[in-house]
Amino acid sequence: MKLLSLTVLTLFSGLWVHAQKEQDSLYPVFKLVASKHYTHHVGKYEFDTLTSGEVGEFEVAYTNTGNAPLVLLNVKTSCGCMVASWPREPVLPGDTALIKVRLSTHGRFGMNHKSMTIVHNASTSPEIVVFAGYIRRGKE
Repeated sequence: MKLLSLTVLTLFSGLWVHAQKEQDSLYPVFKLVASKHYTHHVGKYEFDTLTSGEVGEFEVAYTNTGNAPLVLLNVKTSCGCMVASWPREPVLPGDTALIKVRLSTHGRFGMNHKSMTIVHNASTSPEIVVFAGYIRRGKE
């Protein structure tokens, strides 16, 4: 009887572990793509110098390196001078998409730091990207 109980317990344990491994492998993975302006390990997007009154336009690329669809649930900016737009459809495994950001520099000058919080369905959510750059005085 003990042998039968032990055998059944072992069988169900093995099935549970196998099912858990299958489930764990079905997660999306959010990864920001490094570029000329974006440094991945620092989490900072450094934009070129702008003149006050201009609208800065930036693109931040991200890739789904997991093996399940990645969905951006929300992208929130730190102030009303910055607006982000992002794809609402899922990003399939291996695909790359863009978050487009517009920054109004009206009335701003000097060194500026703004942030964007990206909420998604991967386990590393939320991600924060800091935008930094110099805005010179314009003729507003």
